[in-house]
Amino acid sequence: MSPDSAAQPEPIVEPKVAIGSATGTAPQGASARYIVGLCRQADAERYVASLTSPRWLLHTAVDPVPAGELAALTVVVDPADFTGARGEANLADVRWLGPRATSHEQILRAAMALGPVLPCRFGTLVADAAAARRLVESRAGIFEHFAALTQAADEWTVRIGYDKAAAIAAFLSAGSGGPAGGAAYLLRRKREQEAATKLVPWLTDSVKAAAAGLMLDPPAWLRAVNPGRARKGDSPLEPLLTLSIVVARDGAAAFDQAVESLAAEIEPRGCHVHLDGPLPAYGLASSLVTESEPLGT
Repeated sequence: MSPDSAAQPEPIVEPKVAIGSATGTAPQGASARYIVGLCRQADAERYVASLTSPRWLLHTAVDPVPAGELAALTVVVDPADFTGARGEANLADVRWLGPRATSHEQILRAAMALGPVLPCRFGTLVADAAAARRLVESRAGIFEHFAALTQAADEWTVRIGYDKAAAIAAFLSAGSGGPAGGAAYLLRRKREQEAATKLVPWLTDSVKAAAAGLMLDPPAWLRAVNPGRARKGDSPLEPLLTLSIVVARDGAAAFDQAVESLAAEIEPRGCHVHLDGPLPAYGLASSLVTESEPLGT
């Protein structure tokens, strides 16, 4: 734990723990503060004003809570929506959870496009504005470190997709060199059948190996997030992997060259690279919080 986080705020309530009640139900008319992220007080109102739709899906405005030079971007919510029996049911219902998680992310992205915002996890609740203020004060050092880093770094997203026909052809070629004649035909048929189940793992392993240079934290960039499965978007390509990498601005040219080398290496396997950025350095926030203590539960 860092010295900056030694002063403990009122406990952040886990979504499955009730506020103010031992029975698992919130008192009638109770409210809590849902914290989206931490920012500078001078920026808070500007962030809220810039939101194209600055309202939570429960039609409650984003309400900054000032704490010295910083502020918490909060929303007043009914704690029973996140705690106790109703909270458990809501958090297990994707129709309830999905839109609110999306709203959380949209608020963060809109604010982070204008300046540093240290994000909190979805479902971070405190009892009231005073507790939100204490949380901000206890995280002031973490925020300042984060803000300083984001002034010199950006986050880039490397999206990798594949052309299925080209990838299958590469997969079959990787197994060539066997017998000739009828035996070769049977082997090819077997490989075509294997492609149905082995193609994606084969591509994933080979692309991860090719991308190893992007994942080793070279001096040119600061942090690489482990690769995750890409989601289907507007591209005609099949999604394969997404890499999120925080890049120091003075290392952007070296990073761009490394991505070009990756693209050239995986292209013969039917894979293609799409680079998104620069974006606010989200990846730095999670590493800083992990190195000290969680912002929320």
